[in-house]
Amino acid sequence: MKVNRYLESHHEPNDTMFVEIDNRYRFTGRGADWGKFRDHLITVIKDTISDEVAEEFERSTEDWVSASA
Repeated sequence: MKVNRYLESHHEPNDTMFVEIDNRYRFTGRGADWGKFRDHLITVIKDTISDEVAEEFERSTEDWVSASA
């Protein structure tokens, strides 16, 4: 799974996180806490796409947890 992410940094609270999965799914979130955003996306992906995609996303983004700690 290819996951791209980037942060558009403005004056808080207007920082925006962008995530793109396999050039197919796109998500945005406010703030700069990648760990919290990742947890939210796992839930959203399970609820709207599939458990399998959510599990693969979770494995592909494990490094986000240590990076936000």
